[in-house]
Amino acid sequence: MLVIRNAQIEALCGKALASLRARFIVYLGTLVGDVGDAEISRVCDRLLSDCAKYSIERYSDICRFAEIVLRDGSSSLTPLPKNGKNIMLAHGVPAAERLSSLEEVLGAKGAP
Repeated sequence: MLVIRNAQIEALCGKALASLRARFIVYLGTLVGDVGDAEISRVCDRLLSDCAKYSIERYSDICRFAEIVLRDGSSSLTPLPKNGKNIMLAHGVPAAERLSSLEEVLGAKGAP
């Protein structure tokens, strides 16, 4: 019988998260430009926290969420509007579908 202890699970999760975070930081640098490592790290942590809150788990969906909320090319993260939060918290709706809806809502918000 194979027994995996909580400490082993936490160690594996920690390594996986560190790897994902490092890869995501490089990607964020392409979205926000030269804002400094500390700022990119702050944005990374905030976006990963938001993705966890909204049950966005796939790396491609995490990157798409970043593209949507950082669409103006800045590193400033403003909270989602209420209808955006409602879209992202819709249980049972696939992440890709929620992201498409969010993109429509935020895109319409910026339209004349």
